Amino acid sequence: MAGVDRLSWRTHPFGRQRARGLLALLVVLVSLFLVHLWADSVLLTVLGGLLFLLALWPFYFPVRFQLRESGVEIDYGLWRRRWPWERFQVFEALPAAFLLSPFRQPCRLERFRGLVLPCPEDADTEAVAELLARHLAPRQAAVTGGGDER
Repeated sequence: MAGVDRLSWRTHPFGRQRARGLLALLVVLVSLFLVHLWADSVLLTVLGGLLFLLALWPFYFPVRFQLRESGVEIDYGLWRRRWPWERFQVFEALPAAFLLSPFRQPCRLERFRGLVLPCPEDADTEAVAELLARHLAPRQAAVTGGGDER
């Protein structure tokens, strides 16, 4: 697939893991009920519900990932996020995902500055890796300098 300059795929974890999603929904509802009992405030209960909704959105609703010549775009349905390739330096293959990192070596800040692109089972991970390699260096090649891995 030497000419691929754009890839897109969709993830929907709730569709594959219904039991886990329903259990998490039960935990959320119990938590909101306890907040309402403790605070006795409908406003705080609704605010807690909105926070849970936003935090769990990528699990319960489909999310579309796109790799383009200009960068990475993630469409959550209600909002979109875009990152240019210049923001990242390396990529690393993870089990069922890719990590895009602004740091050449592993760093604690990757958790906040890096971007994880989950790949579902039916995605062509070789095509994703090939497209990422056209824009970013693989982490293994970038780390082989004996650097400090704090």
